[in-house]
Amino acid sequence: MLRDCTFGKYIKENSPVHTLDPRVKILFCFLYSLLIFFVNSFCSLLVLAAMACSLIFLSKIKILVYLKSIKIIVPVLLLTCISNLIFASKNDVFFNFLCFYLPKNTSINCLIIAFRMVFIVLLNSIVSFTTTPSNLTKALKFFIGPLKYIKVKVEDIAMIITLTLRFVPLVLEQNSKIIDAQKIRGADFNNKNIIKKIKSYNQVIVPTIISLLNRANDIATAMENRCYTGENRTCFKKLKFTFKDILAAMFLFSFFVLVVLIEKESSKISCF
Repeated sequence: MLRDCTFGKYIKENSPVHTLDPRVKILFCFLYSLLIFFVNSFCSLLVLAAMACSLIFLSKIKILVYLKSIKIIVPVLLLTCISNLIFASKNDVFFNFLCFYLPKNTSINCLIIAFRMVFIVLLNSIVSFTTTPSNLTKALKFFIGPLKYIKVKVEDIAMIITLTLRFVPLVLEQNSKIIDAQKIRGADFNNKNIIKKIKSYNQVIVPTIISLLNRANDIATAMENRCYTGENRTCFKKLKFTFKDILAAMFLFSFFVLVVLIEKESSKISCF
């Protein structure tokens, strides 16, 4: 599972989504996540899904990469759906599906929840795949910038975010190398016995944690040697809004207005 994890990875491509200002992408991701949880009509959800699929196409990144990002949340989706089906209301209408009696309304709610979670992960993956960690940090620093007026150390928060984004791919890569090394030494990670499987993964977890602590210690030492304080830091390349970013922001704002209008009129217009 961790071998296929794509979280925090930047994939270099020459696409319209890559060239957008990261602040526009983060703002769109935030508003999209809010909107997808507030809308309930079929038409509104379909429009949101179409928008996410359009961005995936424009990013010029293989669909298989996005499917790998969804793979991580599959256990959470299954657990959520099963728990909802188990505790479904007895007054719900049941129907026969593959020799199972499932509650109709609860099953529909499970599908909607899964739909929302999948597309939120997809949109966050689009932002992660098309934005470098440094630009992503600059954009986040821009949004939390006003906190400095209440004496919050914005520079330190930005540095923590930068280190986190850079550490995640390194940790996953190191984890994959350790698993391959343990397999060569005879470790069995496909054993059906759960206890033996947990013991096998102990041989991976401990070296990974030690490697992570060593890397963190090396970074801390390097920062101390360079007299890092986090105060009054400057950027070599500053983020600037271009005409294309303004057009994209206007288009995205119009898109959200369209979704809100569709949701408002959903009681009058039948989408089914």
